[in-house]
Amino acid sequence: MTEENGKPEASEPEAPAAEPAESAGPVAEAAARAGDNRPHWARGGIIALIGAAAPFLLMATTQRWSFSVPVAVVGGLVAFFGIADLLGTFDDAEAKVSARPEGAKLRPAVLELITAGAVWFVALRLAVAGGLPFPILSAAVLVTGTFLWMVTAAFRAAQALGAWQLDEAGAERPLLRRHGFWLVTLTTLLYLPLLGSYSLSDPWETHYGEVAREMLVRVDHDHHRPTVVLNCPIKFSADPAGVYRGVRTTGSPGIKDDLVNASAIWEDAPVVVDRNFVSSRKPDDLPDFCRAILAHFAAK
Repeated sequence: MTEENGKPEASEPEAPAAEPAESAGPVAEAAARAGDNRPHWARGGIIALIGAAAPFLLMATTQRWSFSVPVAVVGGLVAFFGIADLLGTFDDAEAKVSARPEGAKLRPAVLELITAGAVWFVALRLAVAGGLPFPILSAAVLVTGTFLWMVTAAFRAAQALGAWQLDEAGAERPLLRRHGFWLVTLTTLLYLPLLGSYSLSDPWETHYGEVAREMLVRVDHDHHRPTVVLNCPIKFSADPAGVYRGVRTTGSPGIKDDLVNASAIWEDAPVVVDRNFVSSRKPDDLPDFCRAILAHFAAK
C-alpha cells in the first residue's frame, strides 16, 4: 500500500512467532488436577479425627458398653467421610459427574436402610437378652430375616446413589438376578442361625464356650476343683459327660432350655454357687460373679 503523497508506507514489523509452550511439569499437572478436586485439609481432617476418636476410645477403655459396636461403626463411617472430603472427593467438576442422586429416590431408600438396621439391632438385642418366645427358633428367624432385609435395603440405597445400576455388560440387572446376592443369602441362611445370637456382637464368645466345656469335661469336674462358668447366651451343646446333672446353675435365658435338657437346675440369679460350680448369667453380673469367685476360692 502507498500513502496519498505516493510514498510507500512502511510496513509494520511482524510480531515474533510465539514459542511453543513448554510441557507442563508434574507440579503444574498436579495443580491442574487440584482445580477439579480441591482438598479440604482442615475441615476434612477435623471430621476424620472426630470420627476416628469414637472407635479408638472404645477400644482403649476397659469399660463394657452395650452400644459400643454400632457407635464404633458410625464413627468409622464419619472418619471415612472426613478422609474423602480431605482429598476433595466431593468437588469434582460438573463435566466429570455422570449422574447425581435424586432426593425423591434417595430419601426413601436411606430411610428403609436405617429402619432395617434398627429392626435388626432390636432383634439381636432381644435375642441376646433372651426376651423372645421360643428363643432359639425366633432368634434364628428374626435375626436372619432382618439381616437379609438390611442387605436388600443397602442395595436399593446404593442404586439410588447411582451405584450397581448396570452390570458388567452395561445392562440393567435387578437384585434377584445378581449372583452376589444369592451367595450372601445362602451364606446367611447356612451360618447365621447357627452362630448363636451373642456371637454376633462378640465373635470370641463361641471360643469361650468351647474352652469352658473342655474345662468341665477334662479336668475340673473330674478332680473336684472349683469350676467357674459365665453362662452367656452362647451356642450351648449337649452335655454328654453328664457334668450338669443335678447341678444348680444359672445362665442367660437364651440357653435355659439347653441347661435344663442337660439335667441342670436352672435359677434366674446373678450368681449361683453349688458345690464346685460358680455360674453367672451375663457380663452385667460380673461384679457379683467376681465376688463369688473370690469367696469360693478363699474357702477352698
